[in-house]
Amino acid sequence: MKIIRKNPRKVMDRSVRKKMFKRKSRNGVKTRTLIVRSWWALRGVAAGFLILVLLYGGYLGVEKVIAFPFLAVKVIEVKGCQEIDSNSVVLLFGVRLGEPLLRVDLKKVRDRLLTHPVIKDAFVVRELPDTLRITIEERTPAAALMGRDFALVDIEGVVLSYPAAYTGNYPVITGVTSIPEVGDVALEAVPALEAMRDMISSGFPGKERISELRVCGERFLVSLTGSGTLLVLPRGKVPAALARLTQFVKSGFFDVRAPGYDLRFDGRVVALPERTVASENPGRISLLGG
Repeated sequence: MKIIRKNPRKVMDRSVRKKMFKRKSRNGVKTRTLIVRSWWALRGVAAGFLILVLLYGGYLGVEKVIAFPFLAVKVIEVKGCQEIDSNSVVLLFGVRLGEPLLRVDLKKVRDRLLTHPVIKDAFVVRELPDTLRITIEERTPAAALMGRDFALVDIEGVVLSYPAAYTGNYPVITGVTSIPEVGDVALEAVPALEAMRDMISSGFPGKERISELRVCGERFLVSLTGSGTLLVLPRGKVPAALARLTQFVKSGFFDVRAPGYDLRFDGRVVALPERTVASENPGRISLLGG
């Protein structure tokens, strides 16, 4: 029977390794414990500082804190103004330099700005300690309404201004019986503007431009520059009519020399005779200039 003796060196090596491992583990635990204690100490200091600030603010009173000079409005920044003067915007919302920033009612400022007919939306931000930032989104003219005078409107039908003369840069909408005051919505023109938006988004008339869009009951008469073509569109079904017209153009049957096309019939595109175009649009020559 053999007796196996353990190597005393190996036994010693193992014991030394165990002691070293335990020492390292203890050092790691000590490090983690130190970090945790430091974190809680920092949180305690921050909490104590906050309590002191609150106690000091309570001692002085909220009104006195709000009235601190370093919390007064010193900078008013206005962005997004193209047609409107930024100084007029500052005068409109009524906040002056030196007023307490924390007392500025942001909702009231925005409501005042939206009373301007050209301002579509406004974003008001208070940035401590002393800055008030205003970002303006303006309405842009999309068409001119023709009544007793010309009135510029945006794509939603809001009347923006009454120019002294028509410049010819915008499509003309005719057939409306009345035009409201600046800042109000021309409800009669809204369907025509929606039809015009559908035409532009569909890619038609391409390089041509809509010169006139006349409201005639349940239909729209659209005159195009360049070719002088007249399109008759049904109210409420403009996208479907434009889809038929697009298919008609791709088929090669569309003739720019034709007087016009009637798109009110499902599945069909009907060519208009010259006399029909003349009777439907008697003022086209004076309006379009030939």
